[in-house]
Amino acid sequence: MDKPAKNRIIRTVVRAVLAVLTVVFGFTAVSGRLPDDRPDGFMRAVFFDAGEGDCAIVICGDSVVVIDAAEGGSEQAIGYMQRLGIGHVDYMIVTHFDRDHAGDVPKIMNEFSVYRLLMPEPVDTSIFAYRNIVGGVSGEEIIYARTGQSYVCGELRIDVLAPNAKAKKDNETSIVCRISRGGKAVLLCADASAAEEKTMLSKYGSSMRSDVIKIAHHGSDYSSSDDFLRAVSPSFAVISCGRNSYGHPSMRVISTLKALGADVAITQGDGVVIYDIFPDRVERKK
Repeated sequence: MDKPAKNRIIRTVVRAVLAVLTVVFGFTAVSGRLPDDRPDGFMRAVFFDAGEGDCAIVICGDSVVVIDAAEGGSEQAIGYMQRLGIGHVDYMIVTHFDRDHAGDVPKIMNEFSVYRLLMPEPVDTSIFAYRNIVGGVSGEEIIYARTGQSYVCGELRIDVLAPNAKAKKDNETSIVCRISRGGKAVLLCADASAAEEKTMLSKYGSSMRSDVIKIAHHGSDYSSSDDFLRAVSPSFAVISCGRNSYGHPSMRVISTLKALGADVAITQGDGVVIYDIFPDRVERKK
């Protein structure tokens, strides 16, 4: 075997080992087990360390909702679900088709039985991630999201608060969804723009109130207006971001959240962020 070929093999093996270590040791600080004494209606929301991207799941009973799968950022989610013995996904929500949100959706589709794909209508059907997802469909129901739609998933309710039907840019087509059970809710804001937030604020106001919020656009200063955050009034906030040159997360956003009394987690420093949501309280696992 010549030296270049040998070096290629070594590099491939090293990459494979590093991928396994990322999945295995990404959870050393947090047990993947669900509480043995969890009551009826218990929810768990998990926000994975997907770098400058998004990947999250919400679990309640036998219901599983996955929200986004960033390119190169799905390994933790796949490993986590496999360790819990999860074999299906009731809803795979693709908030929009940027690769840092949708790039690894086909991997989720390959690893699990995905029943429904909830996604916005693309502004351009030639977008790579969209073609990649639709090209891999083999029986999954495709649902194009519209503001005001609601879906029941076991004990979970999924309310679509955005996108606006007139959206023309990819980020402006972002699905913003509120996943709730009883009086507890998680609001996932994708890459919602300030314009989307303004529309939601005028339409829904304080009815967007949620215990946990996934902050829009990796904590960008151009989203998460003070008025919007006050309307949501979260007790917990998570910002999904990695090393970047965009100034994410914005200190203004963090300061506003802390002024509202929210516990703020940032995946870049905190790693995987897990919230156990009980009927009467929410606990962030540390």
